Amino acid sequence: MPTGLQCWDANGNLTVDLTSRMTRLLGSVNQSTGGSRQEPALAQGIPFVLPVLDQNGLMYPEDIRVPTISGITITWLATANFFYGTY
Repeated sequence: MPTGLQCWDANGNLTVDLTSRMTRLLGSVNQSTGGSRQEPALAQGIPFVLPVLDQNGLMYPEDIRVPTISGITITWLATANFFYGTY
């Protein structure tokens, strides 16, 4: 049995499999406004975004807008606190 992190979508398709790959943390964002950042190293793997819990240990509210990654650009539309990288 493999060990590691595996995630499936609502249809049962495997979407993330970290059992055979190592992750590389590239940076973090903690801003109170929207923005974007270019990170050339995102082109060297499959990008991911990892949201950070707030100080109360609660996840973001339901209306949060998840940062998007297109090519080497990460974009967020509102307050953001997350790490990003590739695997």
